[in-house]
Amino acid sequence: VGDVSRDFSGKLLDSAKRREMARLREAQRRLIDTPRNRSLRRAMDVIETLRSAFGTPKIVSETAITFYAQYKRKSGKKRIKNAKYLAAAAFYAACRVNNIPITFREVSKILDLKDDRLKRVFISLKTILGIDNRKMDIPPEAFVEKIVGTLDFPPIVEDLAKKIINTAREKGLTSGKSKSGVAGAATYIAAKIYNVEDVTQEDVAEVVEITPVTIRQRSKDFMRKINIIIRV
Repeated sequence: VGDVSRDFSGKLLDSAKRREMARLREAQRRLIDTPRNRSLRRAMDVIETLRSAFGTPKIVSETAITFYAQYKRKSGKKRIKNAKYLAAAAFYAACRVNNIPITFREVSKILDLKDDRLKRVFISLKTILGIDNRKMDIPPEAFVEKIVGTLDFPPIVEDLAKKIINTAREKGLTSGKSKSGVAGAATYIAAKIYNVEDVTQEDVAEVVEITPVTIRQRSKDFMRKINIIIRV
């Protein structure tokens, strides 16, 4: 309900009509401005901030707000004390199920949150909603794309890294290994093969939040068993 003093054509309403319209506008305000709707709007604002920062597709935002609403309903909690954390965790979960590799650190940095607390809320959300870990199992190729994009490597590095992963997978070298570690090692090897200047294991490891030791160990394993020779 908009302007309560005039009708749709712009003509001034009489006093009785104006009072009626004012009552309708107040009823509409009360209907919209409920604690539940305010909480949902705040969550949507947080999710939109993250969506804009990461440039994720619309499906991620839609999935995130669904997760948020489902958690509130299934947890039985009337009020969510950590609504900002819950919205952030819902966004992180939505990215994972849509094969978009983001990290807790990236989310926390954008929203000025604490990593450990965000992880705890995420685990609670995943448990309450019963989300299967397999649905959040991002393939290593997605991490390769993230590393290449972040470090501005040429496309040939991405292509070779994915070929290395495929070969490693065929040889059973990726089973039980972290996807980010596999991707980090394959991308690092590919970058070295194509003589990308100044690339370090630390650079690659930082993008996907693993240790340089993981890159080093996985790289040596791949090179030894796939017969790749580079200087690490």
